[in-house]
Amino acid sequence: MPRAKSGRGPLQAAGYRPTGNEIPHELGDFSLLLYSGYGKKEALLLNLLTALTAVAGGLLFYFFSGLVANLESFALAFTAGNFIYIASADLMPEFHKEKRTRESALQIALMLFGAAAIWLAARTLGG
Repeated sequence: MPRAKSGRGPLQAAGYRPTGNEIPHELGDFSLLLYSGYGKKEALLLNLLTALTAVAGGLLFYFFSGLVANLESFALAFTAGNFIYIASADLMPEFHKEKRTRESALQIALMLFGAAAIWLAARTLGG
């Protein structure tokens, strides 16, 4: 029986991106919930519920995006605003509580690395 061609097609590549992004994302969410004082079962259930709302939102957007002109622009601005709010209201105060210099330096380095990765991706992809 002939073997399938081992090249990476667009559908195969599209499957890798969400997997490569979502696994660390969900682990990070789970860790934040544990750090916030939730038990393992509660954190897992809340993580599952938030993941399901993302799926529901994606499906709603897919089916109803043709009804509103330029909905993608509004959705992108809304999403960016939410991330800025979360960073400023929830995460930054936690950074300020850190008293250990090494941990603070690591947090700053990781934030700079994330910003550099986004810049590099935008530059590389022509965004």
